[in-house]
Amino acid sequence: MSVNLQNGKTIPVKITEEMQTSYINYAMSV
Repeated sequence: MSVNLQNGKTIPVKITEEMQTSYINYAMSV
């Protein structure tokens, strides 16, 4: 997973399974 910044650079981001699950649940609930 990586985060794209407005300046065009890409920063690799380590994400835990718990964080990923929380994000998915949040995305689906909206």
